Amino acid sequence: MKRPHPLNLVRMGAFAARILASSITVLLAAHPAQAQNTAINNNSLTGAIGTAGNWSPATVPTVVHDAVFTGTPGTGIRTFNSGTLTFGSLDVSATSGTYTIRNENSLAVASTLTFGGSGNLGNGVSGTSASDLIYVNSGAKLNLTATGGTNAIGVFGLVVSD
Repeated sequence: MKRPHPLNLVRMGAFAARILASSITVLLAAHPAQAQNTAINNNSLTGAIGTAGNWSPATVPTVVHDAVFTGTPGTGIRTFNSGTLTFGSLDVSATSGTYTIRNENSLAVASTLTFGGSGNLGNGVSGTSASDLIYVNSGAKLNLTATGGTNAIGVFGLVVSD
């Protein structure tokens, strides 16, 4: 009677390790990096945040965007005179200055500014955490004011959502 050939466990272990390493490499390559919001930079000293031309690129930020005040062109009072806006996050990446968003809704209705919510991909601005909905760099200030100019009579709502 012929004896079965003994298994070479050392050789089998190395082979199994190569197969496992190959499988892990394929799995990691197939898993894309987590998506993040796209930054939209404010390029207006005093313009309305609901106006596309006051942002670069020229689009009003939405829940998949980080609305960023970079320090260029500088500090100033930006106005909010829309009914509702939702940003993925609001970031002041400038290292100095005061950045203000002031309600100037002339209608007797509420204006609501929301940060985060369904569709938010995570803050992608350098120096922030992906979970930051509002970020202000050291040395800078952010004011969100409900009292506006002489035409502001509506309520300014602020919603921070995850």
